[in-house]
Amino acid sequence: MLNKEVESLKQFFKNNYKCDVKARKFKPEELITIQGTELSLSEEKEMLSFLKKEFIKYPPEYINRCNLKELFILRALQRLGDEAQKTDTSGFTPTIGSLYIEAYSKLKNINKLVPWHEGVKLALIFHHELFHMADASDEITRFFDEDDDPWIACNPEGINAYDLNVRTKDFKNRPIGFMESYGLSAVREDQATVVQYVMVNLPRAYSMSRNDTVLNSKIEMCKNYFNTLSNGRMNEQYWHDLESGRVGEGYWK
Repeated sequence: MLNKEVESLKQFFKNNYKCDVKARKFKPEELITIQGTELSLSEEKEMLSFLKKEFIKYPPEYINRCNLKELFILRALQRLGDEAQKTDTSGFTPTIGSLYIEAYSKLKNINKLVPWHEGVKLALIFHHELFHMADASDEITRFFDEDDDPWIACNPEGINAYDLNVRTKDFKNRPIGFMESYGLSAVREDQATVVQYVMVNLPRAYSMSRNDTVLNSKIEMCKNYFNTLSNGRMNEQYWHDLESGRVGEGYWK
């Protein structure tokens, strides 16, 4: 019974998004860059069920634009660097079209946007890493131009808002203009953190940005970006539907 449920979930991703989602196997040729522990069958069902709820927030056109072909969910995910150095990671793209995400992340709920459970952590990682894949998929439609970028310009400090050496953990409260302190580490991480919370809890994201004009501008830029990469399917009506909870299975048919 459990095997059939897992296979049915996998078939959903393949039929609707042309993506192979796996939680118990990973590509041998990528073992030189990634390491993790396979999930049990019951854990696999749990994670695939969580993930399905997040996939259906996107039209197939967007997933295709991200070039997401295979998604692997593992426990204790690590990147392998030079001299066999290991680094814990929540998400990683070792090769084009291939994404690995951590099933039971040690991420901390910095600003308590949503109830903190395994499904939410998986969702945040998924949306965050998928944005990076979308941003890298086509140089022509990259989110920003380093030389003249409205995202950077909306920060009061401009590009100086991002300091790669900043100790983001020193921030106990959310910095103004950012969803969380991790966004201070780099422009693309700022964008990805805004995206992840917009996709997981849009009403709360709107609420946070109500008295934060910088964050509000960033949310609107994200929405416009999604609309472009989805061929107009993630339009203003879509955002109204997502906010009101009307985006679910069958929405894109």
